Amino acid sequence: MIWEKKIKVGISTGDFENIEKNLEKNNVLVLTNEKMDSIIRHSAEWIDEIGLVIADEIHLIGDESRGPTLEMVLTKLKLLESKPQIVGLSATITNSDEIAKWLNCILIQNDWRPVPLSEGVYDGGEVIMSDGKKFEIEPSLRGIPIDLGVQSVKEGGQSLVFAETRTRSKALATKAADIISQFLEKKESEELEKISKKILSDNEHTELVKTLAMLIKKGVAFHHAGLNQNCRQTIETEFRKGTIKLLSSTPTLAAGVNLPARRVVISNINRYNAKVGANRPISILEYKQLCGRAGRPQYDDYGESIIVGNGNSDDLMDYYVHGEPEPIVSKISDDKSLRTHVLSVIVTNPGIKKEDLLDFFLQTLGGSQSRKATIKFAIDISLRFLTNGFLIIKKGERYAATEFGKKTSMLYIDPLTATYFRDAIENASQERKHSFGFLHLITNCEEFFPKFSLRSKDYETASLMIENNSSELLSPISEYDCSRSLIALQSWITESTELTLSDNLGIESGDMH
Repeated sequence: MIWEKKIKVGISTGDFENIEKNLEKNNVLVLTNEKMDSIIRHSAEWIDEIGLVIADEIHLIGDESRGPTLEMVLTKLKLLESKPQIVGLSATITNSDEIAKWLNCILIQNDWRPVPLSEGVYDGGEVIMSDGKKFEIEPSLRGIPIDLGVQSVKEGGQSLVFAETRTRSKALATKAADIISQFLEKKESEELEKISKKILSDNEHTELVKTLAMLIKKGVAFHHAGLNQNCRQTIETEFRKGTIKLLSSTPTLAAGVNLPARRVVISNINRYNAKVGANRPISILEYKQLCGRAGRPQYDDYGESIIVGNGNSDDLMDYYVHGEPEPIVSKISDDKSLRTHVLSVIVTNPGIKKEDLLDFFLQTLGGSQSRKATIKFAIDISLRFLTNGFLIIKKGERYAATEFGKKTSMLYIDPLTATYFRDAIENASQERKHSFGFLHLITNCEEFFPKFSLRSKDYETASLMIENNSSELLSPISEYDCSRSLIALQSWITESTELTLSDNLGIESGDMH
C-alpha cells in the first residue's frame, strides 16, 4: 500500500496562555513539555485522539525546575482512556527499569553510539583514558584546559571546553585565541573576519560583544547566557560549520544545544550552586551529559572527553568515568510543584474528591517512589494553602477552582506568585501609576529569572531609585528588598542602552532579553 496522505507537522512552543487554533489538524505535533501541560489544562478535545507520545530527554523528570511538569504530562497521558503508546528517550538513566515500569513501557537498552567515546582524566602532565591509553601534554602558560583543547585542534579536530562560570569561559577563550589563529587557513580567516564584522554591526558595542568579535577573528569563541540570541546563534552555526575551532562554554550549552566536538574538556568539576551558596561537584548525570557532546558524527571516528584533575585522578576516574549516573528521583512533591499541579488537577476535574486527587498523585513517578502517607501529607498542605489563598473552594467532600484559581492555572504561574500579586495590587491607587512598583513585584516573585543580587556598589543606586520613584510603589521597600534585575529593568524602560547596563550593572543583553 502506498501512503498517499501528506503528513502535516505542526510546532507549538512559546506562550502558555494562548493555545493556537487548529493544532489538531496536524498529524504530528512538536511541543515543549510546558506547552503540552498547558494544552491539557485548557482541556483541548483532541487530546483523546493522541496515538503516540515521544518524550525526548526523559531524564529531565529529575530536574527541579522542569521535571514535575514533564512528570505530570506523562502521568495524564498514561491515564487517558485511549491509552496512547509512550516512548521515552534518554542517553543517561540508571533506573530506566523503574521509569519503564511506571510508564507501563517495555525497556529497550542499547549501548550503540554513532561515534565511539573514550573518557579520561588529565593529571600531572599526562592524560589517562578509560581504555588504559596514555598520552602526555606539554603544559604552557595558557593553562591545561586550553592546552588540551589546542592539541585536538592541531590534529584537525574541534574542541569544546566547559567552564564553571561566564567569566571563566570568556577568559579561557581569550587564552586560546593567539595559538588557534596560527592553525587557520587563509580562506577560514577571511570567513571569520566577515563573521566578526557581522557581530559588531548587529549589536551594541559592549565589552562582551567587542571581546567576542575580536576572538571570532582568531577562530575561537565563548558561549553563555549573557550573549543575546543572535550572537549565540552565529557562534553555534559557525562552530557546526567548523569555522570556529575552539569554543569555551558554560554547562547550559550541554543541556540545550546539539554542538558536538571531537574533544570535550571539562576544566573543573565544581559548579556554583545557588542553593548552597558555594561550589559543589557536578553530578555524574551532568558529567555524562557534558561527555555526550564528544564526537562529531560526520567528521570524527572517535570522541574524547577529558576532565582536568588536580592530584585526584584516581578518584575522578572511579567516580565520574566509571561511575553510574544517579537514579532519577521525582521532584513532584516539592512544595512549589505540588501546589501548582494540585491546582491544575482541580481546574481540569471540577468537583474532585480528596481521595481521587490522592489516587492521581499516586500514579506519578513521585507517587511510586514515596510512601502513600508522605504524599497524602504533602497534598493536605497544598490544599490548605490553595484554600486559604482562595484559589480553590471546598463544598462538602469536593474541591473546585475559583475564577482566580482557574486564571492562575491557565496563565501558568505559581499560586504563591498569584496571591502575592493579588494582595499587592489591592494597594494600587486610582491613577494606577505604579510602573516601578509593578517592576518590583515582578522581579521579586518566585518565577522571575535571572535574579542578580546587589553588589556593594549598587546599594546607593538602589536607594536613590527608590527615593525617586517612591510614589509608584505599591508598598514601602528598602534597598535590601531590591535586586540588580529591578535596577536594570527600571533603567531599561527609562532608555538606558545595553552599553550602559553592561558597564554600570554588569547585566548583558542576553540577560536583559
